[in-house]
Amino acid sequence: MNKTTTRLLLLSTALLLSLPLLAQQASSLSGAALAPSYPVRVCPDASGQIQATVGVSSAFDRVYQGYKYWDGIQWACFYCNQISPSLTFPVSPDGKLFSVQLTYSKYDPEDDKYIPTTDIWHFYSPTTPSIEVPVPNASNDCITPNGSIFLSDESSNYPEMPRWFKLKTASGAPIASSGMLRQNSYFFDQLAAGTYLVEIATECGLSAQKTVVVGGPANLGAKINGPSSLCLGTGTQLIALGGDSYLWSNGATSSSITVLPSTPGLHTYSV
Repeated sequence: MNKTTTRLLLLSTALLLSLPLLAQQASSLSGAALAPSYPVRVCPDASGQIQATVGVSSAFDRVYQGYKYWDGIQWACFYCNQISPSLTFPVSPDGKLFSVQLTYSKYDPEDDKYIPTTDIWHFYSPTTPSIEVPVPNASNDCITPNGSIFLSDESSNYPEMPRWFKLKTASGAPIASSGMLRQNSYFFDQLAAGTYLVEIATECGLSAQKTVVVGGPANLGAKINGPSSLCLGTGTQLIALGGDSYLWSNGATSSSITVLPSTPGLHTYSV
């Protein structure tokens, strides 16, 4: 009696010790490879092919409705009857998003049952950026540089694709960089007048450059619009060149003044 009881207790203890190990093994094997938060970048391989793979990561899980893709309006048949654990497909090198929907049965080891699950994957393969630079703002301050450059990627790369915007001297020396941004445009400001090189880079080593000239303030000066030697009682016109606001030495604030000296001698005006 005692021997039988002892054997039963030992057997029960062995089962209890083995259960956590079995549960741990099942947990590590189950579960599909969940779709990443961000789209997956796909670069050409050594042979130049651009391919992506979608599928379950566990031998327990089973694809049961195949694969579909988003055609811009709805989920369309891709390999709807393809129930293999994974699928490799080509990705177009146009920078546009390609979305694949995978419907499968995910094994739940706790309840020992399969749960219908859907994952959506997004892929892209960058194309070379196309830089668009509108006419840059000209600096209108004589002291503080405030010219600017707005640049954008007008290629078919999707807007939130990771990009790096770079500003360089005309000879290519780095000046500033945006760092990695998930956007298709950027703005450099507080620039002195001069010639710059701008660059937009994406992943897979693709980039484009463009030369941009930032204007400076217009040449400032003044001229006499009429005779410079006057007889008493006659006048002449003085005109300011460039600028957008004026202050003459006689207090006038217009772009031109007419002077009429009342005494002989040398008369000086400044603006």
